[in-house]
Amino acid sequence: RGELVAAYLKGELGVEAYLDQLASHSGQYSGFNLLVGDGQHLGYLHARDATPRLLEAGVYGLSNAGLDTPWPKLVKARSGLEGLLETPEPQRLLALLADNEPAADGDLPETGVGVATEKLLSSVFIASQNYGTRASTVLIVDDQGRRQLIERSFGPFGGHLGEVEFAV
Repeated sequence: RGELVAAYLKGELGVEAYLDQLASHSGQYSGFNLLVGDGQHLGYLHARDATPRLLEAGVYGLSNAGLDTPWPKLVKARSGLEGLLETPEPQRLLALLADNEPAADGDLPETGVGVATEKLLSSVFIASQNYGTRASTVLIVDDQGRRQLIERSFGPFGGHLGEVEFAV
């Protein structure tokens, strides 16, 4: 699925045209959520829905389900992000993404994987042997167009593997 991003970046289609084209054959890929933008427009496509959307200005949340699916971790992270937007500081944003507190049992969704797995998957940062958060990325674009990107990489059980920072 990584080719979906590369194809957009290498191609000449705009956001809408690219997502429309991709929607016609999105079933050829395993499940995905894709955001593509050009600085003016941001588009979204969910593989299973295959209905491209241009997003209005606002704050959204995206996890393994569709955009803004009200899972506890998504609601918590989106709320935390909204509180940090006035003065976005990379370390505070990364701390938000590192939250490993699971949801209360009564707040767990029922996706069919059992309570123990629901609990494991309910935190913003997931750490286990075979499944979990593998990268946390913060991208800040200020009103002057300056960009700062920080990405932390993780291995099994959330072990920190490294960090990359890029600013322009």
